[in-house]
Amino acid sequence: MKSIFALFLVVACAAQAGQAVSVQPRPFEGRNERGEAVGDAVKMPHITLPDRRVAARINDMLSITLLGALGPKDAGKARGAEAVVLPGAFSQEYTIARNDGRILSFVFEQEGCGAYCEIYHSYSSFDVKTGRMLDDADLFTERGQAALERRMQGERIGRYRGMLASLQKDLKRLRKNRRRSVEAGDDLQGRIDLNSRCAGGGDDPEPVSGKFNVQLAYKTVNLIAERCGNHAQRALDDVGEVWISITYENLRPHLTPYGKALLLGEGDARQDSLFGQLLRGKLGGTIGVTVLLAKDEGNAVGGTLFYDKVGQPITLTGTLDGDALVLAEAAPDGEAAPLWRLRMEANRLHGKWVGKRELRAELAP
Repeated sequence: MKSIFALFLVVACAAQAGQAVSVQPRPFEGRNERGEAVGDAVKMPHITLPDRRVAARINDMLSITLLGALGPKDAGKARGAEAVVLPGAFSQEYTIARNDGRILSFVFEQEGCGAYCEIYHSYSSFDVKTGRMLDDADLFTERGQAALERRMQGERIGRYRGMLASLQKDLKRLRKNRRRSVEAGDDLQGRIDLNSRCAGGGDDPEPVSGKFNVQLAYKTVNLIAERCGNHAQRALDDVGEVWISITYENLRPHLTPYGKALLLGEGDARQDSLFGQLLRGKLGGTIGVTVLLAKDEGNAVGGTLFYDKVGQPITLTGTLDGDALVLAEAAPDGEAAPLWRLRMEANRLHGKWVGKRELRAELAP
């Protein structure tokens, strides 16, 4: 895959956190849907730190969120990789946006093929001290998030309106050309229709979203909104991704106490949410498990479970009622689904696993 990103090895001395962060490239030892070994087509970073638990947390989070498997214990094969089937034409590379001992931030570039091949980007950042994968709620207050989304929404509308005005001028000039082709006129009209919808106008307007991805660079936070046009409309979307870069100091009014501690070095606030983070634990005191949970709409909760010895992903679905969490494991047709009946207490989950027998269950970051 031809990439605008260079894959490289970064070793940084972490003056602020007091840890050396080593990032080494490794291939993903899995297969695609045609049964072919993926090999070097999918590259993953492998992190080593003096605190092995933190390094394992980062490696597992990257491997689970990107590829659906537990990370490797060393720079070799991911655990459970044989159960992961990637699309036949999928490939991946990465670059490091920040590695200064406080924050480790990646940009992943993936190429997938549908009607035609296309490059996508995703962004992952970690608190090096704890291994926590950072999300918007960690960094931004609710009011701050809303303000940033309004700013992005306005920026996107402005970009599409600007492109729309330019395309309309092009169409006017084209119509004066007696030698114009039908194809050129149709192409311009298609672009005008798309940009009009994406700017919130036209006969079938698109709702203009202010949602964005976050990239933590050394001096700025980059807010990145995906293009408006879908996969089939990619060739007509001349605006594409929209970036807004904000210095950390200018971001101050929008930050949570934890965000200020991490990004500005002010205070020592921590973030202890159990959602969106790896939870480790035991069943019956002996069976190792790794769980990743996410809150959905209402009181719905979803997630992924790994029995560490097996390493294959199992889907979890359930509900949260106050501090009571009930989760069901996906099970083959005709088999009863094992249940997790847990309670949230401080920074951990505890309760019981109910399957063919009952086992004590404990989970914590």
